[in-house]
Amino acid sequence: MRLRPAAGVQYRKKQGCRARGASAVVVVKMEPGGAGRCVAAENPARQWQGMATNIETRPDEGQSGATSLVHSAELAELNSAHAFPSEVLLRPTTGFWGRLLSFFRQRVLADYAERQTRYQAALVRLLNRFAEGEAQRQVRMDDVVTGSATAVEQRLERRIDRVAIELQRKISELEGLARGNRTQLETLESVARGLERIIARLSVGQQSAVSNHGGASSGGSGEPLGEREAAGTVDYRYLLLENRFRGSEPAIAARLTEYLDVLSAEAAPILEVGAGRGELLELLRERGIRSYGLEIDRAMVETCRAKGLDVRLEDAIEHLSNVSEASLGAIIAVQVVEHFTPRQLEAFLQAALRALRADGRIVLETINTESMVALTRNYFRDPTHQQPLHPETMRFILEMNGFDVQEVRKLSAFASGACLQRLATEEYMPPRWQATIDLLNHNFATLNDLLFGSQDYCVIAKKPQ
Repeated sequence: MRLRPAAGVQYRKKQGCRARGASAVVVVKMEPGGAGRCVAAENPARQWQGMATNIETRPDEGQSGATSLVHSAELAELNSAHAFPSEVLLRPTTGFWGRLLSFFRQRVLADYAERQTRYQAALVRLLNRFAEGEAQRQVRMDDVVTGSATAVEQRLERRIDRVAIELQRKISELEGLARGNRTQLETLESVARGLERIIARLSVGQQSAVSNHGGASSGGSGEPLGEREAAGTVDYRYLLLENRFRGSEPAIAARLTEYLDVLSAEAAPILEVGAGRGELLELLRERGIRSYGLEIDRAMVETCRAKGLDVRLEDAIEHLSNVSEASLGAIIAVQVVEHFTPRQLEAFLQAALRALRADGRIVLETINTESMVALTRNYFRDPTHQQPLHPETMRFILEMNGFDVQEVRKLSAFASGACLQRLATEEYMPPRWQATIDLLNHNFATLNDLLFGSQDYCVIAKKPQ
């Protein structure tokens, strides 16, 4: 009965070497299935035939695939263990059976061992050449890729340079056009202002713009209207002031759509005090809402009537005092109440309360004094303004004159780019920096509310039943 060694067990056996007479130790490891594999042969006198020079057994990290193959542990093991010496198989043994076995080995296995040795050596050489070829091919591929990337980068750089040159040329052309446009605009502005001066000189009347328009666009002037009608004069100076600083008619019309939810058809008839150039009345007419306006500036009245609007040259306080009681559904005055003196404002509100029917609304818009920029830029630009009105003050005055205040709306917010900008915090910043930036942003928000608050506001109130 033949015993098979257990798998994984290593056997060390000292054997003689026929070629030199020196001893050699062969270590054979038994694999599963009973196959044996020579993993070492220790012979201090000689090296096995065809054994290759030792190679690094582990590739460095980051190496290419072919370079990793050249320096792989598997290829190193093939190079160190492929030349299994035929002396191990053909070594003579003693005794009858030993000599018989040696004769069998030499006659039967010698040729096989020689062929197997040549086959293993050829296979290892082929693998070595393949690995070296792959390594060289990878190097060439790396060179090609690097060269291609460099070429692409150079092409992109040349293209970017051409685009930059073209953009610079376009920018130069646009700057030239802008300079020409600025020159033309300056010329047009000069001509427009010259025309304004001519029109102002042609306007009859010796009063200044402030006295002549003490209630301009409001109907609140203390001057008897009949005297100005009798004089038959038209002063265009306030209309010119509106055209220059009020804003274009389309822009004002777009902003006045804010009130269309309040001024519905059910609120008709609607009276606009201080119709100005008639932007709101045009919006109401487009929607079929019955309305009319009042103005004390003859030039404004002519402008509105030229558009086919019902605008009357009358004083607002006088008109509201004489109109039928509870005959109006709504009254709106846009940028008007700041033209009243405190006494005129109270008289206007009392007359409006009389003229409105129960649940009728009054809408008053004026400059927001909570915004320092709006106050300094907008309010003081008009020399006919009489008093600034704080939102809470306006609410209080309406309530004291018998109205129920429903809402205070903030209007005409500044663009975000015109305000102080928040600072951004980054993850890499230490907590102390982030806390400082948060504090600065809080201060910026406070300053934005004070400096760049809404430019206008309106108060919506109704007459109680």
